[in-house]
Amino acid sequence: MYKHLTKAKFIVIIIVFLLSIPASLSSTVRATSAENGEWIAIPFVYPTTGSVYAVVGEDIIGCAKQVSESTLFFDINKSAWTELRFDAQQAIRKIDAKGHTVFAYTDEFLVGYSSFTGNYDVIQYDGVLLSPTGYNPSYGCGRNLAFFVTNETMYAFDSELGRWQEYDYGLPVDYSGSNYIIRDDYVWTVLKRGTYGEKQPKNVVYSLHTHSFNQLESGCGWPGERWLDHGFAGFYTHAVENYTLVGYSAFTNEFSLVQVMGQGYVADSTSVSDLTVGEITTFAISFVHNLEPSGERGYFYGYDTRLGSWSSTTLDFASGERWSKYWMPGGQFAVDMAILPGEVYKFILYSGITGQFSITTPGLTYDSVTSFILCGGEVLVVYDVDDAWGQSFTTGQSSMISLDKPYTAFYPSGKDFCAFYRYSDQSNTMTMYFYNSKTNNWTTIDLTKSITSYGNTEHVFVSSSYESPIRETVFYSSLLDSYVKCEFPVNSSVSVEAKYNLAWARSSNRSYLFDTQRGIIYPFDFMFTTNGLGDFATSFHNAETKTLYGYSVLSGKWTNLTISDTPYTCEAKGFIGLISSNTGSNYYSKYYAFNGFEDSWVELVPSGTYKGHKIGEKTALVIRSDMLYAFDPNGRIGTYNYLIEFEGGFFPVSISANSTISNFSFNQSIREISFNVTGQDGTVGFCNLTFPSTLVQNLWQGTFTVLVDGKQPMHISTLTDGTYTYVYFTYVHSEHEVVIIPEFSSLVILPLFMGVTLLTIMLRRRKHSRPNASKS
Repeated sequence: MYKHLTKAKFIVIIIVFLLSIPASLSSTVRATSAENGEWIAIPFVYPTTGSVYAVVGEDIIGCAKQVSESTLFFDINKSAWTELRFDAQQAIRKIDAKGHTVFAYTDEFLVGYSSFTGNYDVIQYDGVLLSPTGYNPSYGCGRNLAFFVTNETMYAFDSELGRWQEYDYGLPVDYSGSNYIIRDDYVWTVLKRGTYGEKQPKNVVYSLHTHSFNQLESGCGWPGERWLDHGFAGFYTHAVENYTLVGYSAFTNEFSLVQVMGQGYVADSTSVSDLTVGEITTFAISFVHNLEPSGERGYFYGYDTRLGSWSSTTLDFASGERWSKYWMPGGQFAVDMAILPGEVYKFILYSGITGQFSITTPGLTYDSVTSFILCGGEVLVVYDVDDAWGQSFTTGQSSMISLDKPYTAFYPSGKDFCAFYRYSDQSNTMTMYFYNSKTNNWTTIDLTKSITSYGNTEHVFVSSSYESPIRETVFYSSLLDSYVKCEFPVNSSVSVEAKYNLAWARSSNRSYLFDTQRGIIYPFDFMFTTNGLGDFATSFHNAETKTLYGYSVLSGKWTNLTISDTPYTCEAKGFIGLISSNTGSNYYSKYYAFNGFEDSWVELVPSGTYKGHKIGEKTALVIRSDMLYAFDPNGRIGTYNYLIEFEGGFFPVSISANSTISNFSFNQSIREISFNVTGQDGTVGFCNLTFPSTLVQNLWQGTFTVLVDGKQPMHISTLTDGTYTYVYFTYVHSEHEVVIIPEFSSLVILPLFMGVTLLTIMLRRRKHSRPNASKS
């Protein structure tokens, strides 16, 4: 049973919206226009003693004094501050925010706030924290979930529901410790057993997809650094040649178990994760059994959290084959290998996309010095002395390319590409190779030979030479499978950085910004500001000219602003940039927020003295001695949150618009989302839609069509950060019906076909009727 604040013990909850405060208070905020974004303030007396917790997620803010009677939340979807007031003063032990969730706890209460639902939930908890301190305490906050585990109950705050869930899991009598993992869509608690944790642990989980708990009395333990998305996998050793394999999928909230007996000892399992390769969903493990009189037998098992079931295969290795017994992990696959007579490579591949094992011998020769294997999210690259081979796990295609130099350096990998350099002692040049898993294409770039610095993320790579006088720089976009090469002045000191959709290279007198979505570079004759690069927007300044620069990937536009004061600090994250300015000795006299959604700069002249500032993906916070200021990129426009059910799962859909949204509907049978938009006649309307990328994939196989009254919108752009898909489109008011359907949907094709058929019939009728008409 929930113990929420509706009970008499907690007396009262007060919700305070800024919209209801006196105009004289809000007049301290200066904004260019509410339509371009707005700073929204609430009074806040900074304490003379004690700390202040201030945390910023993607679209949400949490703030509280260390000892306080209230906690404050700001939510851009409501364009307002909300105050939670306790019935008595509380000692806030922890407050954290990520994504769409704020989590806090006191000695009595658990607090959760969700920007999906626009509300908070507060409950009184039972028991004491299971692990209150240390590297892995028994509480935490993720993008869509928060958790809190006591010796009696596991609590999970579900942001899609906007409330705490609780589960009496039953602490084992021989409990000896615990570990916890929280990801975007699940929480995993590992309860160790035995004096030294030597007994099989208990697993307790919560799934965001099913909004429910589950447990496995005899599970598996801590996975080391292999933290998977959408679930986990591991094993437990009972005795020699006696193991239990455990897999868990958050999509179904179910465990999958395999008992392995008499198949030898564990050879290896996948371990280290690379955060630049996107989602990591696969786990592989192998067992080795010696054959008589010689040779080995390998038993291979693979698990993918999206599939939720184990796959297996068996392979014998003759005495002349050297099995490496080492799994190299990609994001959605794993690879092991053997060396055949003649030093020929043979690869054992597990695909988490298909759930199948396969064996391939691409014709490469192993060499201990020259050969190497690169793993990306969905792409594998192997090279030897003469050739390189790339394998795409999304398309199933592969291709080979000849190499013209013997030595290799640098091995960056992303979600859909792998890259490396080849060079020789006899040549002054080197060659950069890119393999793209989407196009099954090799790209080569000739460069002056030098040691390089580089940066990469899921879809972008940037490198710049250290030693070459020319300072050659390369930007590569895997989304476009194209590159741009540029140069810096002789002897420049160049630094590079890459984010999800943007990258830059900068020196003291020249800088370049690269848009991954468009494959365009923008040159500047000064050095970009440190910390100004975000995933979807960048902001920086030129202190000499007092000019602020903002760029948004959404629009592909620059928005610059010249100010009278001197720019000081600069930060960017997600879609938002934040620059402070210096007036005299006051280094934070003003703030300028760059709004990547609206291509605007919004000024703030705060009151009081400086106490700090923070920035999130879609909002920012300025803390003063007498006031809190939250940046709302929507500018008090309406935001509408919906939760749709599809194939047993629940998915949040958010619409931010300067129109009134009505009649939201989801038709599961034809996979259609529809709603109406209404606004003042003749004005330009817009919608920003946010979908979970898993919904886009499950509902429309990754592609969809947006229609406004059956036609294409005036302007439309679509972006994704892997977790969410963002759609922006415009139209002219007054009232329209918006429909989102699968690409090439029958809803579009059928009317077109009917129209063509009708036109053909009409033409035929006219053709046959003309002779009669001429006779009359």
